[in-house]
Amino acid sequence: MFQKIKKIIDELIQINNLKTQNNLRNSKVKICPSCTSELEPLNEQLEWLMPQEYLCKKCNYLGTAYFEQ
Repeated sequence: MFQKIKKIIDELIQINNLKTQNNLRNSKVKICPSCTSELEPLNEQLEWLMPQEYLCKKCNYLGTAYFEQ
């Protein structure tokens, strides 16, 4: 029984690793439309409810528009 549990846990770890690798490949750097610096996301918990807002620490841009690199 413990071998089955270990096998299931190993499979779940492999699935999680594949998801993480896929997310890293699909994630792109968000670039500020004002000064072309990298943007930081604000309040990622509300992403499902409203558009994601981003903040540029260089020029203090705050908004939902961005360029992708």
